[in-house]
Amino acid sequence: MKARSLAFAFTLTLLAGCAARTTIAPPCHDCRDIDKRIKTGKVAGERLEMPKTAALFYRGKPGAVWSTDGCLLARADALIDALRKADIDGLNPTEYHLKALERLRKRWPDPADAAAPPDLVADMDVLLTDAYLFYASHLLGGRTNLEMARAQWSIIRKKADIVELLIGALSENQVPESLKPLAPPHAGYLRLRAALDRYRKLARAGAWPPIPEGPLLRPGDSDERVPALRRRLALEALAEPPALSTTTFDDALARNVKSFQATRGLRPDGRIGAETLAAINVSVDDHINQVKFSMDRWRWLPSELGKRYIVVNIPEFHLFAFQEGRERMAMPVIVGKNNDDTATPVFSNKMTYLEFSPEWNVPPRIALEEMLPTVQIDPGYLQRNHLEVLVSSRGAWTAVDPASIAWSSVTAVGSPYRFRQTPGPWNGLGQVKFMFPNDYSVYIHGNAEPGLFDRRLRTFSHGCVRVDRPINLARWVLNDPDWTLERLKKYMNQSKPITVPLGEALPVYLVYFTSWIDDEGRLNFREDIYGRDQEMRNRFYPAN
Repeated sequence: MKARSLAFAFTLTLLAGCAARTTIAPPCHDCRDIDKRIKTGKVAGERLEMPKTAALFYRGKPGAVWSTDGCLLARADALIDALRKADIDGLNPTEYHLKALERLRKRWPDPADAAAPPDLVADMDVLLTDAYLFYASHLLGGRTNLEMARAQWSIIRKKADIVELLIGALSENQVPESLKPLAPPHAGYLRLRAALDRYRKLARAGAWPPIPEGPLLRPGDSDERVPALRRRLALEALAEPPALSTTTFDDALARNVKSFQATRGLRPDGRIGAETLAAINVSVDDHINQVKFSMDRWRWLPSELGKRYIVVNIPEFHLFAFQEGRERMAMPVIVGKNNDDTATPVFSNKMTYLEFSPEWNVPPRIALEEMLPTVQIDPGYLQRNHLEVLVSSRGAWTAVDPASIAWSSVTAVGSPYRFRQTPGPWNGLGQVKFMFPNDYSVYIHGNAEPGLFDRRLRTFSHGCVRVDRPINLARWVLNDPDWTLERLKKYMNQSKPITVPLGEALPVYLVYFTSWIDDEGRLNFREDIYGRDQEMRNRFYPAN
């Protein structure tokens, strides 16, 4: 939107009762009053959220922009109405001075009787401007303060000059319309927005009472909890609860239980055990928060993800490969353990090369804290696991005979030794690494322990992402018919690493969504494995 001059913008249509002006020079006190309010950072009992940005906006302006000669312009009411609807996007309208603006609006005199006094004009103008800027910043980049967030989100985010955006919106008289494009355009976000509305309706209707604890429920069982269970699962599917009052756990209910379990990442056995019952009894309010948090994380992402890209959803333990907006491949993954040192970080970067038959230079902390105690008890551990021992000599690391080392005297502090695992199926990195250089030293690689993929909660790595089918992923990433399965297998079984650069860098997004809508239209939820939802709630949504 190309901004016209604000002087032209001020000649736009006014509210009923206000005549159009051809000259709009406001009293000079408007400028002083507005500047004073911005400098103090408080207006009508409200703390300004973006005073520096508001000062930048008003620089060079002749005075009030939301009213003229004490007469409120229509766009002021249009913005207030847009703020009332902020909850549609999981945002809190009260954060945008809504209550104060509504109070000031009630004090505004009828234009047929009198013009608004200067103090009211200045209060309303500054609050409206601050509300627009703050709301726009949340739609554009998210509600949370990313500098404080423990999630370490460092994805390249959307950018826009919200000052220029507001100037253009006023110039075109398109204030609410200018805000709409700021929300994410992605289908995943739009689906969650619809789900948020549905779940809020469930909450207003009383949602669901918890199902009492009891023995394991299986198809064919009879239990007094069955009617309540039917109703709960019908609400989950947004269907009309059945009128059945029978206490028999029939086949239809078993199918609904399996569907529910699939949306929670549980084993779909159709039975109500402790895990399934706990998932059923999560409150609708908690699920509403999960949806809101995931919507906010969508706002942290770029509007354009790329023609071909990879997404790893950490709580889902899954990797997805997309092309032209469509999912082309999916596979289970293993992510970092649940602690500050090994949790998989949330960030994005571009994959630039693959390394086949990699060596694993064991990080010093892992070598000294985890491997060294084992070696001291069982020196044969090194040979069985194809680990070389390296020592620094003249600025280079060279291999030494492990038998020449008195391991019992080696201490973790100041140890001169490092471990390196040779290429092969035993290697901790698997047989291929997918490299996207980053500050976290985190990448995607294969896995030497395939049995771990049978686990439901797969938090076993030191931060990297291990994939279940690395050869399939390598073939998709290389995107070249010359890379046949036979050629890939050959490269994955060499005695030395081989680096293969990509012709075009591939965006990779490591994300943290605990709720989403699947291709069947079902709302999915996952456990907050790293407590990041809880931290968002504590820091940024304390009233929810």
